[in-house]
Amino acid sequence: MATIDNIFENFLAWPVKNKIALLVVLVASIFGMYLLLVWINKADYQVLYSSLSEEDAGRIAQELQGRNIQYDLRPSGTIMVQSDKVYDLRLELASEGLPQGSGVGFEIFDKTGFTTSEFVQKLNFRRALEGELSRTVSSLSTVQKSRVHLVLPEKTLFAFQGKKPEASAAVFVTLGQGRKLNSREVEGIVHLVASSVEDLGPENITVLDNKGNLLTKPSEDSMMALSGTQMDYQHSYEKNLTNKILSILEPVVGQGKIKARVSASFDFTQSERTEEVFDPDGVVVRSEQKSSEKTISGSSGTGGIPGVASNIPGGVGSGRGSSSQGQSQKEDEMINYETSKTITRVIESPVTLERLSVAIIIDGIHAAQKDSVEKAENYTIRSEADVKYYEDIVRKTIGFTDDRGDEISVTVMPFKEIPAENVGEVERDIMPIVFSVLRYAVPLLVALIFFFVILRPMIKSLSKTPPVSQTRMVASPEATAMLEQPVQSKDLTLEKKVVNWANENPQDAAGLVKGWLGDR
Repeated sequence: MATIDNIFENFLAWPVKNKIALLVVLVASIFGMYLLLVWINKADYQVLYSSLSEEDAGRIAQELQGRNIQYDLRPSGTIMVQSDKVYDLRLELASEGLPQGSGVGFEIFDKTGFTTSEFVQKLNFRRALEGELSRTVSSLSTVQKSRVHLVLPEKTLFAFQGKKPEASAAVFVTLGQGRKLNSREVEGIVHLVASSVEDLGPENITVLDNKGNLLTKPSEDSMMALSGTQMDYQHSYEKNLTNKILSILEPVVGQGKIKARVSASFDFTQSERTEEVFDPDGVVVRSEQKSSEKTISGSSGTGGIPGVASNIPGGVGSGRGSSSQGQSQKEDEMINYETSKTITRVIESPVTLERLSVAIIIDGIHAAQKDSVEKAENYTIRSEADVKYYEDIVRKTIGFTDDRGDEISVTVMPFKEIPAENVGEVERDIMPIVFSVLRYAVPLLVALIFFFVILRPMIKSLSKTPPVSQTRMVASPEATAMLEQPVQSKDLTLEKKVVNWANENPQDAAGLVKGWLGDR
């Protein structure tokens, strides 16, 4: 109790400005502790979805509001929720078809009325098809978002006098930052769209990126369409030969002591030849036809007066005349012969190797270079016989032919050591761990600073015993004499004597304190 009384007395004895400063410090400390507690109890937000379109962001925000879930909507279509609800919300929203992506899909037919016209049905079908294709293309890792436009000719029963209208499509893709579509991915998008739309050919599809670059190759120029495949074939062939050379020479000259480059020239012209060969000695009977015809001709000699009487037996005018007969016979024979014929159709390969050029550099020096090369003792001496041996091995490896004009160059040169760049270890992402530690370490550190810097010095200052000095006292002469008496007992300290005196004379003690306050 004495310590508490001293703290209260010392606080009352402080000047007004010190009292105000102390109150300000206490209020600021309490407010800081409150903010610290709020920060500790604040929920940890993580990304639920990012790079959403405005439509999807609005639908998801509306769904979260309906479930009374707190969320944070940030620019570029990013929605953040509490970390313990991220995965559950993704599964629940996915079951409801969110996010849907840009445009509308076949869900447009979920709400249709009986009064919908045929024109609206066809328009909705095209919109749904465009939306579904757009969502599929946007699911590629390099594509941020996309739009698909289709032109579908109307089907009719009438024949077209001219060229039949063909379906066409245009695909617009927005690529991620620093991303690029290669030729295989572009061909994949083209064939995806062509396979999804009836009567749509790959040659009628155009792909354009957000920078205005035409990603599809013109279909009119067949040579341009094949150039990409031809270059891939050439590079693959050259790489294959290079690997063969390295794999057969590195065990001999040493790992990393050989560099090889192969240049191949191809003829991609495709030709077709048809040959017909007749064999005059190979004559065979193809068909044989025989016919025989026999004809008998003549008259019976009957005559008389024309009329009825001559035709009645025994009548007037009837009689016999002279008779004559003739006979002929005709035979025909036709034999068809077939000559042996051979028809040969030859389609020459569209890829013909015209020429090979190989350049090889081997690490080392010649014997004559020992005095001219710096640090020659670090290099292997290669003789001319060794170089000839290496060249023969390469000739047999690549299938060298003089008729094509193939060339091989094997050179011995000292390699300079290139200092490897010290990349160092890959830095791990430790920021989440640091934030988790700081979340609990900062409040403890602030509490310790508050205790040792503010609270502890304040308690010491308030706990000090006020010094007794010769001041003017508004007290009785007996009180003054009591205080001025020397200490008679060694066991009682001055503090205890003052306490005992104050307990016995409370009015005099109060007057003494008032006198001190008046002096201040």
